[in-house]
Amino acid sequence: MFFNDARAPKDNVVGGVNNGWKVANSTLAFERGQSATTGYRRFEEEFRLMREAAEANGRIAEPHIRQRLAEYYTKIQILRVNGLRNLTSALNGSKDAGSIVLGATNKMFWSEMHQAAMQLALDIYGAESLLIDAGPESGSWPGAMRDKRRDGYPVSAMMSAFFFSRSETIWGGTSQIQRNIVGERVLGLPKEPQAPQG
Repeated sequence: MFFNDARAPKDNVVGGVNNGWKVANSTLAFERGQSATTGYRRFEEEFRLMREAAEANGRIAEPHIRQRLAEYYTKIQILRVNGLRNLTSALNGSKDAGSIVLGATNKMFWSEMHQAAMQLALDIYGAESLLIDAGPESGSWPGAMRDKRRDGYPVSAMMSAFFFSRSETIWGGTSQIQRNIVGERVLGLPKEPQAPQG
């Protein structure tokens, strides 16, 4: 979108005249990359709650549940280490290629990881978790209640987090857009062909 003849006081221009796109991209890069530096803590708490629930209801004995819990824990640790790499890069004021790639892939990594984890939570808690009046009542479920709850539909804290996870691959840049960014800006692949004009 272009605003022709837009006026602003000189002191209010961020990033210089005609650099709005660069400023917007820098902001989005921060949201997708650097802001994920400490996000792993929320996922560690979710993992703890899921593991405890699986131990309590016996689902931990099922190999596919144990495998998926181990996979989730592994991905949380990858996210933690990548966050530390980004933080180190920011503190050192360096922009190495690895940090740039992490920034481009971080949001895609954690949002897709979280959707799979919340599906795992449903599988651990079982069909009962789908009932609005009988789901897990862990009021301390991390990230819960971010959704705009509706009167007459009182989901549990875990289900609230599940519903919100569905949106995480959309906001901040969809996973499909992120893949285009990685392909074009990181891997140097050609841009998608444009539809003919007229």
